[in-house]
Amino acid sequence: MIGKTIWLVLLLLVLTIVLVLMGKTMGDTIGVLVALLLVLSLTIGFYAYADQMLIKIARARPMPTDKAPWFADMVGHLAQQANVAPPHLYIIGCGTPNAFVIGRNTQNSMFVVTTGILHLLTRDELRAVSAQAIAHIRQPQLPIVTIASALAGSVLCIVPPTCRHWFSRVALLMLSPLALALIHAGISRTRELVADAEAAHMLGDPLSLASALEKLEWAAQQVPMAVNPGTAPVYMVSPLQEDQLLGRLFSPQPATTRRVARLRAMVHQSHLVIAL
Repeated sequence: MIGKTIWLVLLLLVLTIVLVLMGKTMGDTIGVLVALLLVLSLTIGFYAYADQMLIKIARARPMPTDKAPWFADMVGHLAQQANVAPPHLYIIGCGTPNAFVIGRNTQNSMFVVTTGILHLLTRDELRAVSAQAIAHIRQPQLPIVTIASALAGSVLCIVPPTCRHWFSRVALLMLSPLALALIHAGISRTRELVADAEAAHMLGDPLSLASALEKLEWAAQQVPMAVNPGTAPVYMVSPLQEDQLLGRLFSPQPATTRRVARLRAMVHQSHLVIAL
């Protein structure tokens, strides 16, 4: 809980400094006061609605109850096993398989999947992906990840897609300190490794998750998703092309090959323990 509070304070501090400096250049005292009021409103707004913002940015919609009832039952069972409230299920109409989980706490979370993941993965692999999502729900960093990605995604929404190339070369130099500080403060590369390990513990089956990750990575390389780069860190595997500037900046996930290797190594460990 202390760590979570520290990250929230750091996020607010970075946001405050940037906006106050901008306000000062616009109008000294009045500009600073306006900036402080903006910080307050943004803090309240992003904490209360960050998850909804990400859902809108991702163009996800609630999963119909008749879409895959077995999937909803499976996720609910895993949530009960982990002693968390079942996440609300959402779906993105995209053939590239991927998924992410966001939320404010263990009682208010959202599990988002693409239509592609339901078609490509086996039920065992989907169960492993769902267990990994449940593991993320239990992590105290989840609210930070949600807020940071919503803020970064909102910043990049301002820039038209036709201007992304220019933006990534010029304007990003001014906006990236805020966006990147927020993202990297809330998201560490070990976060995914920990969730992978917990999912394997939960199921006693690291190979299904390893297989799922390999399929997701392969599909992402074949047909990258058209996503807002600021929201990329929440996805299970990076949906961006790593050779693009924005892809490198907004992809804090560890290499999928590293994650798969760690999961496969667990098969040879009697107690399924990964030394992170």
